[in-house]
Amino acid sequence: MRKTGKSSLFLLLLSLGFASYCSAEENVFTWADGGLQYSNNVYRDSRAFADAGYTLSAGAGLKGKLAKFTPYKLVYNLDISGYFTQNVQNEIFNGASLYLGRLLGQNFELELLGNASYSYLPFADVYSYLNYYGKPSLTWYVFDHTSIKGGYIYGGQSYPLYNLSNNSTGYSFSLMQELSIYTSVKASYSGRTADYLNKNLYSGVVAGVPAFSIELRKDTESLVGVSLLHEFSLDMSVELSGSRVNFESNDNFIEWGPLQSETVNTVVGDERIIQNYRSFVSYNAACKIKFVFDDSSAEISTAYASTEYAGRLAKNSLDVIISPEEIRKDTQWILSALWSLPLSKQTTLKITGIYEANDSNDALYKYTAITGKAAVVFYF
Repeated sequence: MRKTGKSSLFLLLLSLGFASYCSAEENVFTWADGGLQYSNNVYRDSRAFADAGYTLSAGAGLKGKLAKFTPYKLVYNLDISGYFTQNVQNEIFNGASLYLGRLLGQNFELELLGNASYSYLPFADVYSYLNYYGKPSLTWYVFDHTSIKGGYIYGGQSYPLYNLSNNSTGYSFSLMQELSIYTSVKASYSGRTADYLNKNLYSGVVAGVPAFSIELRKDTESLVGVSLLHEFSLDMSVELSGSRVNFESNDNFIEWGPLQSETVNTVVGDERIIQNYRSFVSYNAACKIKFVFDDSSAEISTAYASTEYAGRLAKNSLDVIISPEEIRKDTQWILSALWSLPLSKQTTLKITGIYEANDSNDALYKYTAITGKAAVVFYF
């Protein structure tokens, strides 16, 4: 796991080597980019630590057909992002994904999605993890402009140095309806359950030391959503979406007291266990507008989220639970813009700006953040 750089280079060379042996009918694509970023609030909280950083990525892909009605796509990518001083969340990401499709007559299509990735955090290695995901699905084209899709989800995460390893299973369903050649609407539902392998719940605190039960953490998540896509022209499209997320977890948390933790527990006896600590309900809405100009393209997005936790208690700026007690509630707005300018046939400049405002009754999470990124992408 530590040999991240060598493994990344090996996988990239393997992908390029595999692509070089493919026939001319296959579509081989490779890319690399590098850029700079700046944020006035790297960790997105009220501490507002500002810093500059960098982004680097490279990848290779191959798409084509195994048979007449069997398309496929294989992609590997390496992403490196971080900040120079506020580097706790710096990440090196290695990922590979596979898409495989198969038409079954005129009314059905079978698809298989799969990916595996490893996220390495060099300054917080305890949180490095392997992620894997697979989803077979079947689409039924009921009428010319109506389709129903259902899939089974299997995935999980493996933390070599931490106790958050889990396996998850779930289902997804969607109904797509084309209202015209320019407009389509989609309703969707997905649900999953994650079982943790070695995350025992707390049963109490004895003389300042946590005690554990035999019960393991289990999460259940469901999402109901709807989206509308309309193309005004070849140069402009708008997508509207909304969703409700219900996340339920039996995981609990020890509140150690103001400005304290398990490793710095200066006042023994003021601890308490918070049940349903991670459970929440969130309502979300988003709008995305895409423009294509003569010599560039742009994308403007806005997103809104209202989140209410089930058991997590709000704190003031001194890390003290508010009295009378209040359940944490957040309201978030995000506005982002992306401008892409081709510099040549093989080079594109991309500039991104993001503004985020989070209003919360928990002082630590009441903040604003502005992030800017500029990168040059090379296509080979």
